[in-house]
Amino acid sequence: MNVSYLINFIVYALAMSGVLIIGVVMYKKFFGGTTLKSEKKFLSVKDVLTIAPRKNLYVVQAGEEYFLVAGDAERTTMLSKLNIGQYKQEQISKDIYQNEDILANKKIMQRLNERFKN
Repeated sequence: MNVSYLINFIVYALAMSGVLIIGVVMYKKFFGGTTLKSEKKFLSVKDVLTIAPRKNLYVVQAGEEYFLVAGDAERTTMLSKLNIGQYKQEQISKDIYQNEDILANKKIMQRLNERFKN
């Protein structure tokens, strides 16, 4: 095998790899980010409460509505809709306490109330 052929092959392969990488970076910079992003975010996580390792409660805002969502390693479950815009902070905690069959642990309720007060 000719050594000069091997050197030429390596140089051209590295040059083409560089051209491809630069092309991908430029494509992502100019076309990739602008099509998926919007100026307004419809969904956002307002608060997270860790109950146990890999088990969390989330307050999720979707537009003008708020939802209490439980998530763990295996599944995600919507627990209830929170009417934050219509109630005062004291009534929010009462709404959550009405779902005691879903959230039986009193410590979780206390931590949620502390989060909503802040």
